Amino acid sequence: MRHCLRAGLRVYLIEWEPPGEAQQDSGLSEYADRLILDCLEQISLETGQSQIFLAGHSLGGTLAAIFCALHPERVKGLILLGSPLGFGSSSGILASFVAASPKTSFLTAALGNVPGSFLSIVSGTIAPVPLGFDRWLDWILSLRDRHARLTHLRVVHWTLEEMPMAQHLFEEVVEKLYREDRFLSGTLRVGGKLALPEQVTASVLSVVDARCRLVPPQSVVPFHQAIRHPDSQLLWYEGDTGVALQHVGMLVGRQAHLHIWPQAIRWIQTHS
Repeated sequence: MRHCLRAGLRVYLIEWEPPGEAQQDSGLSEYADRLILDCLEQISLETGQSQIFLAGHSLGGTLAAIFCALHPERVKGLILLGSPLGFGSSSGILASFVAASPKTSFLTAALGNVPGSFLSIVSGTIAPVPLGFDRWLDWILSLRDRHARLTHLRVVHWTLEEMPMAQHLFEEVVEKLYREDRFLSGTLRVGGKLALPEQVTASVLSVVDARCRLVPPQSVVPFHQAIRHPDSQLLWYEGDTGVALQHVGMLVGRQAHLHIWPQAIRWIQTHS
């Protein structure tokens, strides 16, 4: 956000709020369609602009890509950062785990909205190396560098602010995306509408970490092959020390600030 503001861009942040009991039934129809569209309508009223650049990290990028497929006329450019889009068996350790797991209804029937602490425990169990061992190794490597050490601690603090996920959204993300890979296979329906990657007409910039085991390149590249825009591109992130979790390094890492975000800003300016 700081890079965008310095470049003279107008920035809006969609805040993800903890769901209450009334939001248990909120799923992709809300999080990947209506809620984003409501935000865009307010931005349009304030600025008079009907098209925007939409950016999202991790699951936020997945939801943004689905929105672009549902409303291509509203998005001029799409920036995806470590965002899983294809969920086949070779698309990371989370997809492999889900494929071997029972249906989510056995879990959510007891939990309702899924607690953030539960998501953290499960994620750490599935991916102990990137979410556990790598984090401690990063701390050791950061000890001699004050900037890296402080960034590491800030990321760890952020991970402790565990956010619950709405019950229906959790069920749809696990079942329709991870287990059935409906988005890239062209069978995902959101609110009765098909969300097809080839319906995305915006130019797309994807930031990808080739070493990432949570969102590997094979979870991203097929989406670029499916969309129509000829000017979309991949931007490769090579990692950082002092980010605790490499999955968020492309947002907060020193190398990301030096290389990734200046390139992303130039990409936005070029496509404006």
